Amino acid sequence: MKNFTSLLFRCMLGICLFVTPVLVYGQADTPCECTNRWEGGGTWNADGSINDAPNAPAPNGIIRCGSSAETQSQIAPFNSCTYNPSTFEVDISGSGCVEPSSGDQIFPSNPTAGEPIIWLNFDVRPFAGNFQIQLNDNSGDNIAWALYSSDVHTAGTTFNPTAGDELSGDCSSLNLVSCGVESASSWNTIPITGEDFINPANFYLAIWDQDADGDLQVNNFKARFGCGDASDVILCALFVDEPTTTCNEDGTYSVELVVQGVNGQYSASDANALSVSEDVCLGNLSEGNVMDTIVLTYADQVDYNIAISEISPSTLPEGCADPANTVECVSSVSGSAPCCISSCDDGLCYTTDSLDVVNCVCVNLGDEPDCDDGCENTADSYDPITCECKNILTVPNCDDNCENTADSYNEATCECENVLTVPNCDDNC
Repeated sequence: MKNFTSLLFRCMLGICLFVTPVLVYGQADTPCECTNRWEGGGTWNADGSINDAPNAPAPNGIIRCGSSAETQSQIAPFNSCTYNPSTFEVDISGSGCVEPSSGDQIFPSNPTAGEPIIWLNFDVRPFAGNFQIQLNDNSGDNIAWALYSSDVHTAGTTFNPTAGDELSGDCSSLNLVSCGVESASSWNTIPITGEDFINPANFYLAIWDQDADGDLQVNNFKARFGCGDASDVILCALFVDEPTTTCNEDGTYSVELVVQGVNGQYSASDANALSVSEDVCLGNLSEGNVMDTIVLTYADQVDYNIAISEISPSTLPEGCADPANTVECVSSVSGSAPCCISSCDDGLCYTTDSLDVVNCVCVNLGDEPDCDDGCENTADSYDPITCECKNILTVPNCDDNCENTADSYNEATCECENVLTVPNCDDNC
């Protein structure tokens, strides 16, 4: 109060000095500081399921299925964000951006350091395969955009105190997946591949003005077909799980492939296979058939080298979709034949039996014991069932044709014994 009175008195004397404090703000310039959550779409439930109701509570941001687009208007840079390539570089040079209305390849300019930039976070549900977005601006800005996916997949959002909003995935670990320019009334169809296909795909969209005039605002951002169910542009997607091998009773083995994909007929082939199951026809997530199994059979000890591809036009009776990006929906799986030996027991009790897993061969170590008892009058053999020696005696004929000897065979010495019995030679003469 005393200081205020003193200041007021000096001002009354005309010597009031106004000092404007200098405030220094930390400039926000990374996706983690600059991203807002998209306000349209569905909401993640706590258990990882999705609330697709029209009145789903905030935070929203999951693109819904179907052709009805949801729009967020008047989007401006959050937190006065500007582009700083030293903290996160947006580089779409030579990335093959496509102008959706013509399909032509275009080469937008990268953002300029220090210019305003918009970051928007949204999600696409697992197994969608593709979705569509559209940006338009009537303010005269020359809009370009780059779409990134998170390396971390989350079926939910977490409050990011730096950005001050709920965000999904990991805003600090992003990979470029697509790019483009303002599309007016044309839609950009974005394919989803790899881990993004089988997991929740968490996207971060960077938007900037190629003129870099210091002013940026997007009139409308729209999104739709979050289940890959667009009818005007049909794109396939393919993900093949790790194979499972099974040994069969007939001496062959089988390789089972779980094929996860959308919009196409998928076929497996391998010149080494004895047989291959029929092709599978997959639709899109809204139809519910995005997974099937293909089985190949092989001779024992023959390795597998399987190629999986999308077949267009479809040859199956049910008529699968013929996607525009067939060449992108390919995969390959190779591996060594499993070792199908179930037991190495050779039935011999004197051997130690084991399996050489590397070479898939049985190793039976041990030699049959020597059952020779040194007696020439025995038949010597080994019984591998009882693990005993058999020495069968063959008694020789020890008769020396002398009636005055007691003839016998001594088993201990393996010799004949002829014991003389002296007769009574007294002639009583």
